[in-house]
Amino acid sequence: MTHDTIIYLYVFLTGIGAWMLSTLAGGGGGTVFIPVSGLFLRITSLAPVVSISGSLSSVQRFFLYRKSINWELARLTIPTMLVGSFTGAYMFTKLDHKALSLLLAGFYLVNGVWSLAKKKTFTAKKWHFPMAGFISAYLSGQIGVGGPFMNPFYINYGVEKEEMLGTKAVCLFTIQTTKLITYACFGIFTKEIVFLGLTAGCGALAGNYIGKLTLKKVPDSLFRKLVNLLLIFCAFIVLKKYWF
Repeated sequence: MTHDTIIYLYVFLTGIGAWMLSTLAGGGGGTVFIPVSGLFLRITSLAPVVSISGSLSSVQRFFLYRKSINWELARLTIPTMLVGSFTGAYMFTKLDHKALSLLLAGFYLVNGVWSLAKKKTFTAKKWHFPMAGFISAYLSGQIGVGGPFMNPFYINYGVEKEEMLGTKAVCLFTIQTTKLITYACFGIFTKEIVFLGLTAGCGALAGNYIGKLTLKKVPDSLFRKLVNLLLIFCAFIVLKKYWF
């Protein structure tokens, strides 16, 4: 096989693994995909590649979990996500990400560790979701790993696993689509990035389907633990990416 063929195969397999795991842990496929694919892809291509693959994943998850979507929470979150994702994508090449990434890592770590101890870090209210949606979308656009930011809000609001995945799919499609348009307007896309994104997206579709079959066997209590473990994992990924 040629070098390019091997790269595309790695991207496809990484997409399967990342989005399968993200199904079992309440989302965060891009967060898992970034550190692994960063071993063989250029850092500057990761965010747009994840946007393409994440868009495909969100469309599929919408259909897989459409009966479980909490439309009330989605309506509260989507408008601010539109603003946040555009702002974050615009600032992608404008700001130093280190200070912001440190705050994000701290939020992930505190919520993950505290919740594993069977304690709520806070009680989520409906009015929290517009604010959280903006921050999540902004972080996703700027540093590429904002998706799991919403997880503690869903968990602490009492959202169950299929409901969480379906609702996040609707909201994340808003983020990814806005990011795609913004990246395109600023000339970030190349033919290589588009093909890599579509390849990762095909892997994500397979991973989502495998994850759905497996999710039926995962108890709600284990699902919540996996969500919090993902938050802890994300904290270390963010720190490694921007500080080490």
